[in-house]
Amino acid sequence: MNLFSKMGFKLIKDCTVFSLTVYKKQKLVEEVTVRSMEKTDIEKVVSMINDMYHDYDFFRPFQSEDFVEHVKRMLFYDLHNILVREDSEDVKACLGYWDYNKVMKFIVQKFNWRMRILSFMTKIMSLFTKTPVIPKPSETLMMYYLATPAYKDSAGLVELIKHVINIALENNVTFLNIPVDLESPIATVLSKFTHAKVKLHFFVKPLKHKEFPHLGKKKLYIDIVDI
Repeated sequence: MNLFSKMGFKLIKDCTVFSLTVYKKQKLVEEVTVRSMEKTDIEKVVSMINDMYHDYDFFRPFQSEDFVEHVKRMLFYDLHNILVREDSEDVKACLGYWDYNKVMKFIVQKFNWRMRILSFMTKIMSLFTKTPVIPKPSETLMMYYLATPAYKDSAGLVELIKHVINIALENNVTFLNIPVDLESPIATVLSKFTHAKVKLHFFVKPLKHKEFPHLGKKKLYIDIVDI
């Protein structure tokens, strides 16, 4: 952090990457309808996202056209990768999943002592119950990134996450990663699932000699495209 300070950067907030572990099939509520997003959903989804994040730092409200362009910026990602939960009245939640393995490969090189202990404990526990799969050194870390979660009903987002876990399980993906502000209600929903956390530091440096004394006091909106 001292190096960043010397370069003129200022720490504004610490956030977290939630890493949900994928290791067992999730049971969804039977009456819940989950499907891929369609073009006719864009206006409703955009409105829901704007309502969810309107008071977050770094969030710029979407127009329908902006949202379409945002989706196009993400390689190997389209409306099919965005799930919506709906009932007879309206769309209640949305969640995208981005197969980042098609963009970049992450190979495990080695474990620190904490991960070695965790791996050992997991092997013992696996004799009695289903446990998260921890990739070994030299293996590829298979993961999806979760994108633009929003909801009117948090239970709807829970069902969408369950659905993505089941999709990931079928495709041998072991982690669902998403960076969030811990003050965001999204973090509360994510905490319901088996997960690990990685701290994420946000630094800023003004392009002009200008101070931003209030930056970081609100919740931060983190665009997965920028990570």
